Amino acid sequence: MPFSFFIKTKDLLVDELIPWIKDLKATYGLSIKIIRCDNAGENVKLQETCKNEGLGIHFEYTALGTPQQNGGVKHRFQTLYGRVRDVLSGSRLTKATRTFLWPEAATTATDLDAILIKDVSGVNSFTKLFGEGNEISPVSILPEKFGETVIVSDRSTIKAT
Repeated sequence: MPFSFFIKTKDLLVDELIPWIKDLKATYGLSIKIIRCDNAGENVKLQETCKNEGLGIHFEYTALGTPQQNGGVKHRFQTLYGRVRDVLSGSRLTKATRTFLWPEAATTATDLDAILIKDVSGVNSFTKLFGEGNEISPVSILPEKFGETVIVSDRSTIKAT
């Protein structure tokens, strides 16, 4: 299942990702088993922190100078960025607002990827990870058009009389 994280600088990767990994385990009982990445410094630091935290994650590094090992990921990013451009272009927002909302558009495109793309058995990656009928489905919060004003209401506190 794809997830999007946006950080200002690469050195913040550990600070953002480690709490998310722990929350995934605590909240949903899901453990990350493998992280595939390049040998960038922030990834090596992430591996060291995961080891020190006892998270039991195995790291697989791509060989230097072999972009072929990242072909699938690069294709997926290219597809995702195309969706982001389409979402923002169709929003009729100003250029400054589109630039400001780019991370939100990318998150929306990532969520759409998780719920709209299905495997040969007809199951999407969101359902595979969180199960059928899960209450946190991103489908329930997506507007019909990006940039559209929506009202989100929490009806969990309404009492029947």
